[in-house]
Amino acid sequence: GLARIQYNYKGKYMLTGAIRADGASRFGKQNRWGWFPSVSAGWRLTEEQFMKSLTFIDDLKLRASYGLTGNNNVDYYDTLGAYSVTGIYAGSGATLASTLPNLGLTWEKTKQFDIGLDMAFFNNRLRVAADYYSKKSEDLLFDVSLPDTSGYGSAMQNVGSIRFYGLEFEISSVNVSTKNFSWTTDFT
Repeated sequence: GLARIQYNYKGKYMLTGAIRADGASRFGKQNRWGWFPSVSAGWRLTEEQFMKSLTFIDDLKLRASYGLTGNNNVDYYDTLGAYSVTGIYAGSGATLASTLPNLGLTWEKTKQFDIGLDMAFFNNRLRVAADYYSKKSEDLLFDVSLPDTSGYGSAMQNVGSIRFYGLEFEISSVNVSTKNFSWTTDFT
């Protein structure tokens, strides 16, 4: 399910909130549902009275967002375990446990924060976007090797976390724009 609320006041202030609920039968009963909220806000400064005298600025918008997403990329039997039929054992066929169950397996979750600034100048001939982002994934889903004495080669588990962060810049310009010819430049 998904629920979203949006608010926009005079094109100046924008706010969006959402919550998503995803169910995955690949997990045990206690971990089937993942709840993933998000919120974003924007402020278009060029709509403020104190910016009106700066005619070379066409658009100036500050924005920020935070959200949580999930990953359920596991096999159907990683949580409950599985059996397989093996070759002959003492003259008969045999059934052996082939996948170690893990009823505690849960959603991999990623939290992401972004803050950015969008700018446009000189009748939109020059556009600049700058972003800082931070993204952290937790409860990573990995197939972890097990000791030979366990009787299993590996088992799917939630282990560790990883973080990515950085800055992104984008510059776009319209260098020439005539009826028969246009030349634009994009730099990321």
